[in-house]
Amino acid sequence: MICIQAKYQGGSLILHDDYIEVHATGLLEKGTQKFGTTDKTIKLEKIAAIGWKEPSLMSNGFMHLALFDDNGSYFLCNSLSDTFNGQARNVFMFTKGQKEGMVNLKAKINDYLEEYGTGPASKSGGKVEASKQLKALQDLLAAGLISQQDFEEQTRGLN
Repeated sequence: MICIQAKYQGGSLILHDDYIEVHATGLLEKGTQKFGTTDKTIKLEKIAAIGWKEPSLMSNGFMHLALFDDNGSYFLCNSLSDTFNGQARNVFMFTKGQKEGMVNLKAKINDYLEEYGTGPASKSGGKVEASKQLKALQDLLAAGLISQQDFEEQTRGLN
């Protein structure tokens, strides 16, 4: 059983075999939750792509999980309205001091995605269509949520 915990600016993430527990503790995190809910579970099979930005001297880093919905489409959270309708819970800001835990978490999520694939098709053991995954990565790149290097690394594994 995989169990990795990482802290981020608004709480903590715990990775299990096939899902991530999100525990919100920060005031902003709790303030943007629907109906006061502060915990969430994200199934790894729902992750379309991972956006990543390293923390710098003047800013925090972030990990952004682009998720598939039940129809096999994915969504990105990149607007203020997404923040207040609960979608921002897929973006996790972290400091330099929290980076190591987030890097370990990202690596394990990537290992899972490489082994099992993502999206609705992964439930039956198949891989999600490479074209959908490529589109998700292109959108992350266009939105500035991943670097060109991250894009190239993640597209190498597509079938």
